[in-house]
Amino acid sequence: MTNLLDRNDSANIASVIMEIETERRDMNKVSMLPVKIYPDGNQWCVLWGENIQEGVGGFGDTPILAIMDFNRNIYTQKVSPKQ
Repeated sequence: MTNLLDRNDSANIASVIMEIETERRDMNKVSMLPVKIYPDGNQWCVLWGENIQEGVGGFGDTPILAIMDFNRNIYTQKVSPKQ
């Protein structure tokens, strides 16, 4: 029986699978939180909270890019307490 995949093919397949898993986890974060996704000017916005000053947001040219930005920001943005 001939092996149809060489090591490079296997590495590429593993890389694609990891990418898909990362995207799936990112989409799960957004689906589990009460976020709003809407166009804002010439970009899309993903917002968790009342407004961008008090919540966590992400922006991008497409909804997916906005979600990716949101997912990065959720770990780094500090939420301002309500006054």
